[in-house]
Amino acid sequence: MKHKILISFVICLLIPALTVPARAQDHGFTYTCADQGGLMHPDSLGLVLYTYLTNTGSMADTFLVVIDKDLPVPWQAMACFTGMGCFFDTAGVVIESDSTVEISVDIMPLHQVGAGTVTMRVTSMGDTTRKAALELTAITNTGVDVLIVDDDGGQTYEIYYQTALDGAGKSHGTLENATTVIDAGRMAPFDAVVWFTGQAAPVLTAEDRQAISGYLNGGGRLFISGQDIASALCDSASGESDPSTVAWFENTFAAAYGGEYGGFLNLEGFGEASISEGLTPGISGGDGAGNQTSPDIVGSIFGATAFAYPIFHYSDYYGEPPVAAFTVSTGIYRTVFFAFGFEAIDNAADRELLMERIMDYFQGPSPVEGDDAAGVLPQAFSLSPSYPNPFNATTALTLFVPGDRPTEVSLKIYNVLGQEVRTLLDGPVLPGSHVLLWDGTDDAGVDLASGIYLARMASKTFSQTRKLVLTR
Repeated sequence: MKHKILISFVICLLIPALTVPARAQDHGFTYTCADQGGLMHPDSLGLVLYTYLTNTGSMADTFLVVIDKDLPVPWQAMACFTGMGCFFDTAGVVIESDSTVEISVDIMPLHQVGAGTVTMRVTSMGDTTRKAALELTAITNTGVDVLIVDDDGGQTYEIYYQTALDGAGKSHGTLENATTVIDAGRMAPFDAVVWFTGQAAPVLTAEDRQAISGYLNGGGRLFISGQDIASALCDSASGESDPSTVAWFENTFAAAYGGEYGGFLNLEGFGEASISEGLTPGISGGDGAGNQTSPDIVGSIFGATAFAYPIFHYSDYYGEPPVAAFTVSTGIYRTVFFAFGFEAIDNAADRELLMERIMDYFQGPSPVEGDDAAGVLPQAFSLSPSYPNPFNATTALTLFVPGDRPTEVSLKIYNVLGQEVRTLLDGPVLPGSHVLLWDGTDDAGVDLASGIYLARMASKTFSQTRKLVLTR
């Protein structure tokens, strides 16, 4: 408190000098912070962020510093001029020309979880038209469900994601990628990460990709959205793409870039029991951001360890529907990839429902994880419903085989006339869960026509049939 009184007294003594006319070039300053956000434990003393105020004018100046707080109760914040005292609300400091003062900002959680911001506002008293502000963010590393990574280049699209998460009942905190260090360590404490890019360029720098890979390889759950992510990383004309970015995109998201989309901006969900079931939103107009001009087309790629399923396609198509969004699940991580901006969905109800379904999807086990993945073998034979269904390119069927030794099992596909068209499996199978893929072709590799097909799993003591719908 003594420091606070002393600082206020200095301001009062200097006020008369402010009435002396001054030339504009006499006054100027910069106010910077290398890392404007971070995590803290709710039982810690708090998060300290360091800011630097430099007088770039030709003469000494007094600077008024104000703390604006948007913090959970009972959080508190204070700032300290290094070696000159601390304050909780407002203070002033005299800085000589070409000199810098460090101002540390301490955000204290006081044993309460949550997320909050402190905005530091600085005004030159020699020229009150010169102002600057820094927004500093603190998030507790426990008790907050979702980290939002704001990577939109200074736009305000974060409000669409924050509001949707509020509606889905998920607590969240937001860090801005342009002003905050985003790495795997900062993402790791959260159940899920929502990362959006808006129209910012470049899209997903090398540091961003490294952070995402580290987070996912640690078992992360990522929802990523933006109309130029695939094109920036995979299209040679983007100026950002090279073989390493293409490989990273395809390996991380089990997807391939299919070009930019120039049709009507309407979406249609794929299949039943999907994140997008029953939804046909637009991504222009309404109460969305209205920022989509050329969203990407993407194609999911099935691999030995990654299972990618389309969840949205652009609805005004002829022939093969261009995919707009998909899920990816491995034995380690899950992602939901939107090749358009989620913020552009034209109504708040669909945005909220989608966000809720995405968060629910993140809570489930990966399709490649059967009971045996947890060390418990199946207790009975079963054939799970295929996914996706209906399907266009590939569908996955999961078989569960009990016992303690290999068992003869077959999985065959039949048309509605009862004719066998494809044998996916016929032989000894180890106990456990097994995922088999069918690409809609017969045993000769010829594409089959759209229609209803039957998948039949059989052993000596068991048989089960599932209906599949192939759409071309």
